[in-house]
Amino acid sequence: MYGYHVLAIANRSTFVASVERKICEVPRRKSAFAPKSARHETCSFKGMPLQPFPDPDTYKIIGAAMAVHTELGCGFLESVYRAALRMQFEMSSIAYRYEVKLPISYKGRLLEELHYRVDFICFDDVVVEIKAQAVITTRDEAQLLNYLKASKIRRGLILNFGATSLQHKRRVLG
Repeated sequence: MYGYHVLAIANRSTFVASVERKICEVPRRKSAFAPKSARHETCSFKGMPLQPFPDPDTYKIIGAAMAVHTELGCGFLESVYRAALRMQFEMSSIAYRYEVKLPISYKGRLLEELHYRVDFICFDDVVVEIKAQAVITTRDEAQLLNYLKASKIRRGLILNFGATSLQHKRRVLG
């Protein structure tokens, strides 16, 4: 039995060496990628056309949030990320309003002393909610949807700085 294992190992190394030699001898095909001039017109993977990000406003906001997360990392309080994001919005020329009060109405009547306070409204039509927790929960998503209903704004973002990499969710109300 012992001799058999030694023989198998010896034959295996010979086999591996011959396979490696054959792989090296296989002629390489010319690149399957599109010529340099056509790279921006079609994606070389499956020939799908490249599309710009469907929503440039939210793309810009997410980019600003990534810059903040890259600089600060995770572990700070929400208020730290809000302050840093304000600075980054200004540096990125993103129009925003900060801690906007949203009135709440019931059956067409305003509920007097009650309102939501949203972290940011960017470009006058994107609600941005900041979180600093382990994950984005369904409760956070429900909160964003309520903000969208109260503000009558269709697009919203949740930005979570509490994880090791920035988490974001984009929601569009009906």
